[in-house]
Amino acid sequence: MKTRLFVIALMVVVAGFGACKKPGPDPVKSSDNQITKFEVSGVSYDINQSTGDITKIYDKVPAGGAWNGLPAAKVKPTITYAAKATIDPVDAELDFTKLPAGEGSGTLQTYTVTAEDGKTKKTYTVKVTKGGLK
Repeated sequence: MKTRLFVIALMVVVAGFGACKKPGPDPVKSSDNQITKFEVSGVSYDINQSTGDITKIYDKVPAGGAWNGLPAAKVKPTITYAAKATIDPVDAELDFTKLPAGEGSGTLQTYTVTAEDGKTKKTYTVKVTKGGLK
């Protein structure tokens, strides 16, 4: 009888130690917060990762005097960014009507990309220039 109680008590103690496992370390979350591709109506924009500027220069077409490829209204861009990051605003449209009528530049939108870790953030600013042919 004593042996049986001893075995049961030993099993309870061993089971208790097994339940006290230390949890493993939290998985490391990504700090990647880059926009890697930015397109408007199939036209790629330049991305400067150092400054966060996303830029495009539209030249004038000599014959018609129009701006080569420049959208005339609001357009939603196609944005590729880090896989586990989030971007804000998600569904923003670029309003090309805010640009000056002639040559000049304008800022159309600012985006914030937040990495998976929730702490690492980067701001990108979309700037468009309407320049003449040189």
